[in-house]
Amino acid sequence: MTIVPVSDLRNYNKVLKQVSYGNEVALTKNGKAQYAIVDIEELERLRAERWLMSELRKSEMDIEAGRITNLEDVRKEFGL
Repeated sequence: MTIVPVSDLRNYNKVLKQVSYGNEVALTKNGKAQYAIVDIEELERLRAERWLMSELRKSEMDIEAGRITNLEDVRKEFGL
């Protein structure tokens, strides 16, 4: 991760050249990281991972609540 002050955006082309897949640019404001610039492919990957983790969590909650059906029961229900 590259860290630059937000004031460096005055020369945004220089900042954007530092962004690549796997290398975000963190923009600081008053010495603290406030914003991030990421490659669009990386953003899409991060969103997909977040969605997958959310779906896995829902599945875990279903298992914990006993809302599951095993494969054998499904086969019996559908006559397979």
